Amino acid sequence: LSSQRRHVTFPNDICRFVAVLRKDNHSFSPRHKMHRSLGFLLLISLAYGQWPAADPMDMDHEMPPVPHVRDISLGVLLYPGFELLDAMGPLEFWNSLSGMFNVTLAVIAPEMGPVSTKLPAYPQVVGQTLIAEYDFTNAPDLDILLIPGGWGLYSLNASASDFIRDRYPSLEYLVSVCNGAELVAQTGLLDGKNATTNKSIFKDIEARYPKVNWVTHARFVQEDNIISSSGVSAGMDMTFFLLTKIYGYDIASMIANGIEYAPHTNAEWDPFADLHFNNGNLSIAADPCDQDEAVSSTTTPTSASTATSSMPMTESKMASSGTKSSEQVEETKSSSADSLLVIGTLSFLVSSLFV
Repeated sequence: LSSQRRHVTFPNDICRFVAVLRKDNHSFSPRHKMHRSLGFLLLISLAYGQWPAADPMDMDHEMPPVPHVRDISLGVLLYPGFELLDAMGPLEFWNSLSGMFNVTLAVIAPEMGPVSTKLPAYPQVVGQTLIAEYDFTNAPDLDILLIPGGWGLYSLNASASDFIRDRYPSLEYLVSVCNGAELVAQTGLLDGKNATTNKSIFKDIEARYPKVNWVTHARFVQEDNIISSSGVSAGMDMTFFLLTKIYGYDIASMIANGIEYAPHTNAEWDPFADLHFNNGNLSIAADPCDQDEAVSSTTTPTSASTATSSMPMTESKMASSGTKSSEQVEETKSSSADSLLVIGTLSFLVSSLFV
């Protein structure tokens, strides 16, 4: 460890350290390679002890193996008036991931140069500006194309949907956030497919694109290789889901914990559908862990029962159904982490004595 970096801080430096282990294997002597391997075992033990699963409600499910990972070329399509978090939320995951795996990013817009989130109609609104390095004519080959939403979407001409349609056959995934799904719907690629979007404008979009099977209660929806998410922050949950499919649950959880984000992994969790479709009354807390408190304090029994049906199991439901609570799982995991830490430490010390 010390030969690579004197101070390793969790978790981002671990991403960089793993990248060093993967890329600089040829530069070590056999002795250093053994020390490095055993040190890596210790590192994993420490990491396992410090990083919980991203969502305590889903800690009991079987973890899938890490798939074969290759280089990823990611593109994000921006336009004047795009929604900032629609783009930057997902990109935060990819920024962190690029410390471990080879990821390239292409920022694409109708015209190269500065692209602002501000709309001319609302000059008083604070905005931010990103730089587009590519336009629709010179964008590189892409594996994943991210379409953020925003009010500026309605000022785009047909060139944007033409670009998406032309690139789709070569994409591994086409993903949209918020009303970015509407831009995808314009291409016809969603006809006959399931999709979702921001619930505050859901009915308007549904009316404009009746050939799409718009899903009301959904945080995100996958149909073939197209993934759409609900409004704004839902793009981060969708990105976590996408990373589990490409890199595996453990890697995705490590990234989520590194940026201190607790993703909602239940695709049907959608209190904002209840907010906009049940008389405008959001009767539940945004966090499923607070569901019991929110439901007990509500004065609208009908809304509460509807909300409960769309949420993950609470602690009381876990107990009645025989499912382990998050505290029980954490206790078991803590014991396993202690064992791994002891094994890793002993292995490292033994290697120092005999090598």
